[in-house]
Order: sequence, then C-alpha cells, then structure tokens
Amino acid sequence: MTPNDLTLGIALMCSRDGVILEVMHDGLGIGRQELLGKTFPMTVASSSFQKALSFLLELREKRFIFDWECDLSVGGNTILTHCAGLAIEDRLLIWQLRRALIFIICLKK
Repeated sequence: MTPNDLTLGIALMCSRDGVILEVMHDGLGIGRQELLGKTFPMTVASSSFQKALSFLLELREKRFIFDWECDLSVGGNTILTHCAGLAIEDRLLIWQLRRALIFIICLKK
C-alpha cells in the first residue's frame, strides 16, 4: 500500500478527557506506544498546545468539529496537520491528517 493523503496521518480514540486509549491508525510512524496514555494536547508541538486544549473543549461541546490546524512534532520535524474530531458516546475519535479533507454530512428528514 502506498501512502496517500488519507494514510499520512493518525487516528486516535480518546477518553472524554483526551487521554489516548487506542491508536487506530499511525500513518506518520510515531509509534503506538509513544502515543498510548498521553493526552491529545501532549502529542502536538508546544506551539499548538493551547489550540489542542481548545479543540478538546469545542469537540465535547459540539460533538463534531473539523478544519482545525495543529503543528505536530514527528521525528524532530514540525509538520502542519489538519484535525477533526467526533464524539461517540463517552469517547472522542480524533484524527490528524497532512492535508485537509472536506466533510459532507447528509441528514435525512
């Protein structure tokens, strides 16, 4: 499988407090053990720490957010990622991708 815009990122299942419970996808090669047990804000570069805290607060409030930018430190390099999140029951699904995605939500009436 060759990397593409959808695989160059990470997908994290977190508690409502942002603690990483499961690494669902690690397309950046960070390492699952490096991420497990940390809070989401601790995974971003220091320049994005406050933004990551605000991301968690808004995700808990709105239950679905996207198009947030956070710097992520990977292998000594800082890369820009586009973040999105979805609240599922008592968990938060958070993903960070190298490129922004457009989300289309269809609601049936």
